Amino acid sequence: MKHFKILVVVMGLLAVSPYENYGQNTFPYVDNLCYTESFVQKIKVSSQITISTLTLQDKLRFTEKSFVKEHHDYVNESNYPVHDITFKQWNKIFPKWYKVADLIRCDESGTRSYFSTNNVHLPGGWSGHTYSYQEHGYYGTGVRQGEERYYHQDHTTQSLAAYNQYKQSIDAFGYVSKFRYFYPTTQMLSAFTQQGFTVIQNANLIQVSNPEIRIKWRLSDKTIVKEFLVNNIAVKTITTKYKIFPLLGQDLKYEEIEITPDVLENGDCIETVMETTFAEYNTNCGNEAAFRSKAKTERNNIVVILPNPADDIITMMLPNAIEIAKISIISLSGQNMFSGSMESTNQIDISQYPSGLYIVNVVQGGHSFTTKFVKQ
Repeated sequence: MKHFKILVVVMGLLAVSPYENYGQNTFPYVDNLCYTESFVQKIKVSSQITISTLTLQDKLRFTEKSFVKEHHDYVNESNYPVHDITFKQWNKIFPKWYKVADLIRCDESGTRSYFSTNNVHLPGGWSGHTYSYQEHGYYGTGVRQGEERYYHQDHTTQSLAAYNQYKQSIDAFGYVSKFRYFYPTTQMLSAFTQQGFTVIQNANLIQVSNPEIRIKWRLSDKTIVKEFLVNNIAVKTITTKYKIFPLLGQDLKYEEIEITPDVLENGDCIETVMETTFAEYNTNCGNEAAFRSKAKTERNNIVVILPNPADDIITMMLPNAIEIAKISIISLSGQNMFSGSMESTNQIDISQYPSGLYIVNVVQGGHSFTTKFVKQ
């Protein structure tokens, strides 16, 4: 629990500023998003295993578990965020007697699981016949198609507070923000230092750490590594990788690997490896509008820099091809490297810039945009 609290504090420092300082306004506001999540849990042998001494419990731990989920995030008619989950495949995740819900929906009222077919292992066909409302939640029958049977749990005080905080985030940033690649601003690094973290920074790496957690942003390959430490030894490592998804024009999370060292009952060393892959991000899903009306005019308000990372020359493509824009390029140390005006597509010589990360501020047509690039 202590490590979890540390991570909450650390990620809380990162929750808002990256999108304010690194171009949140340059991206469309997405309030309808679909994606696929694939999960596999494996055991990795980190030393010679003595098979003859393995207990039954040890052997069961080597069973591979997996699932594939389809997610749909959208805003309902009452302007509240909704998260729909559908399990498409699963292996060793649920007990054989368990009936997987056809749809799991979380919204402002709580969580509701819908069942359209019977569970052959339970009396009456489903859980509502065996458990009471007082013990588990509310079982009922819906009036709309697809809601034949459902199990509903109201929000607890804690889950409602978390949901309302989540709503504020969606209202401000949309759904894509939770998957978007980011790294800390200069102001955030100062905040880390004030909180007692050690900060290391160079052209390809930003690292913040204290005796219990170490977070690395590997800028060259768009990877974030979080290590939870005990006596300076990693007891859990979470590596999150990002790549460009052309449909949304953004670097989004596509792979997350969590590794936890462990020991079997016979004393042999293993690692539990959980691999999660995110794919098929799409805004054209369900019957919901992909963008709020306010965002329809913002879809093309994106400053594009190519190549990125770059060695000598960058090409900058601006949102509006006919309006003059004011451009400034600033280093992470705050040094102004370039100031000027330009139109549409322009080239800038960065060959004399020191290697590192640079922030580009653009003002065009009364709008401000922010983006970034890496000088190799």
